[in-house]
Amino acid sequence: GALSSFESSRLCRMQALNEMFQSLQNASDEALDILFSSFNAPTGASSGAGYFGKVDGFNETEFAEQSQGHFQQFWNGVQAFTAAVDWSETWIVCLLTFHVTALVLAVVTRNSSTFQMLFFCALMGAVYMAEPLN
Repeated sequence: GALSSFESSRLCRMQALNEMFQSLQNASDEALDILFSSFNAPTGASSGAGYFGKVDGFNETEFAEQSQGHFQQFWNGVQAFTAAVDWSETWIVCLLTFHVTALVLAVVTRNSSTFQMLFFCALMGAVYMAEPLN
């Protein structure tokens, strides 16, 4: 059957998240390669020792497997969360809009210390007022 617009947009978002995950995983693999090469690359004067020398008890394969497992577990949690939330709900849209607006306002007014101080106080007042809601 035909997909509803909500389902197709959800599939599109999931595909974009998967592509982002792939690029993050590739970047993570590159970072691990750089880390490992820093331990194992020759320093010139002492052949065989890395930039930091040999590290006792450091197992590259085990470290890579554990890192991969933790990252995959985190990513599965992110996907489960994004699938469980109805992102079209008014409250969530307003909350996200507020946070984006606050971030933009903070960045735009970064050179005005007086405004930043007042903005900080206003945000702290909002947090204080919202405390009883919990």
